[in-house]
Amino acid sequence: MQSAFWSIGQAIAALIGWPIIANFSCQSTEATCPYKSNMGWRYTLWAFGGLTLVMFILRLFFRIHETPKFLLGKGLDREAVDVVHKVAERSGKTTWLTLMHFEHIDSELGVGDGPGTSSSNPNRGHANIIRRNVEKYKPEKLQTLFSTPRLAISTMLVVFLWSAIGMAYPLYNSFIPIFLENKGVEKGSSSISTTYRNYAIQAVCGIPASILGGLTVDLKRIGRKGTGTLACVGTGVFLFLFTRASNSAGILGFTCVIAFFQNLVYGLLYSYTPELFPAPVRGTANGLVAMSNRLCGLLAPIIAAYVGVNNNLPIWISAALFIVAGLVFFVLPYETRGIAAT
Repeated sequence: MQSAFWSIGQAIAALIGWPIIANFSCQSTEATCPYKSNMGWRYTLWAFGGLTLVMFILRLFFRIHETPKFLLGKGLDREAVDVVHKVAERSGKTTWLTLMHFEHIDSELGVGDGPGTSSSNPNRGHANIIRRNVEKYKPEKLQTLFSTPRLAISTMLVVFLWSAIGMAYPLYNSFIPIFLENKGVEKGSSSISTTYRNYAIQAVCGIPASILGGLTVDLKRIGRKGTGTLACVGTGVFLFLFTRASNSAGILGFTCVIAFFQNLVYGLLYSYTPELFPAPVRGTANGLVAMSNRLCGLLAPIIAAYVGVNNNLPIWISAALFIVAGLVFFVLPYETRGIAAT
């Protein structure tokens, strides 16, 4: 679902930007472009800012309960029990959990100041909270990711996957309008309206990938690894084909297929990675791969600036990285299909 809403967001952004930029921008063939004739990108950013502000305001009207885990960490046992009961009631269920269960645990562990004091003494447990927060930065959790040979190999391969895809994705996607315009110039259809129309269409094409991915990851002979391999290799192959497109229909078709496979890639990464690691170090692992993804993503504009975006070299590099990532997916030690996360 996360990748589906990602694609929906891209499609909405493209559909908003298309008419605004097309109607309030200078043509690339114009020698001069005065301020008043080039308001399209400014209007687009204002529209995005307004949409974000509306969503922020709407968020205030949706009341969400605090998580019981957070409340327990703050020593607010009674409030945690109340939240569990409210969620169960909203779902038409009942729960056996009462405050007495936590009081019994506290008495066995030798903590707590008596029945019901969790709410009356909010400062209780602050020392433990500070200690747990400090423990997050100890190296033991990071070392756990390499505690066994198989887990160490998995960790290194997944970090490589996130790094390679983190570099490959912006090498193509950050410059799609430029690539589309360059292709349009070559094929004789380089208007701004056509460029952003094609961008909007390819953004919409990424939405069905989430549905298909949700089905293929549970197929016996494909699973997570097979889906990841097909998605990455498919992205790389069609990126290469995009550079060889000889007409407008081919350009549009290849960009649509690329968007489909790319969305499948990221949807799978976000679902496979948490399944791979044990719960105590899952957050550490997610943080490690996200950091590698962002750091390598910073290299994409540097590479593009060095090799130029008016040629196919950035796309070739992106395609090669996706294909290598597909091969890495294939050799991952763990297939998590049908296995409960630990």
